[in-house]
Amino acid sequence: MTAERDNENIAVLFDALAPYLDRVVIVGGWAHRLFRQHALAQALPYRPLMTRDTDVAIPSGITADKGNLRDRLLVRGFIEEFLGDDRPPVTHYQLGDDAGFYAEFLTPLSGGEFRRDGTKDVTTSVSGVSAQKLRHLDVLLIAPWSVTLRSTGATMNIIRESCLLHCAEAADQWQANITSARQRRAVHSRHTGTAWWLDRCHVVSRLSVEA
Repeated sequence: MTAERDNENIAVLFDALAPYLDRVVIVGGWAHRLFRQHALAQALPYRPLMTRDTDVAIPSGITADKGNLRDRLLVRGFIEEFLGDDRPPVTHYQLGDDAGFYAEFLTPLSGGEFRRDGTKDVTTSVSGVSAQKLRHLDVLLIAPWSVTLRSTGATMNIIRESCLLHCAEAADQWQANITSARQRRAVHSRHTGTAWWLDRCHVVSRLSVEA
């Protein structure tokens, strides 16, 4: 996938997120790419981190005036890919039939890690989308940095430098949340526990250098 196509895809996601842009935070590899569009960022002689997915941290209980988030994604061509046996299932929101670009939603876990029926409290529905619940994720929503997408002028929040430790702490919990054999197979080819999460979040260790 070309950088130009990537920018087109992220613009479609931003359009779907429009009523939420001031409350959600990009926390994965796309934060690294978007930081290069910050007004204070320096030009760098190497390509940014490439990633197929966009990790979106979203507060629990978020609401919007213009339809729920799931409807906004589907009407713009996103397709739901369900993984695992959780309810709601872990979901990739894939743009079109090509799996080259998809979004995942993450939300803070508060309280215990198990429901009253003994099942793990892994996912929840937030404005219609399935979001994976992770401990410490609320820290990533505090005072994020903002960048403006040059192609559309939309302003988006991205993870800030001081959150690296919390990304690492969340890694083992994310791995533990993979509860079904199918889901383990689906992610094993791409992710390896803490190393995977740090790869997604390593952007934060470099933001201050690039600013």
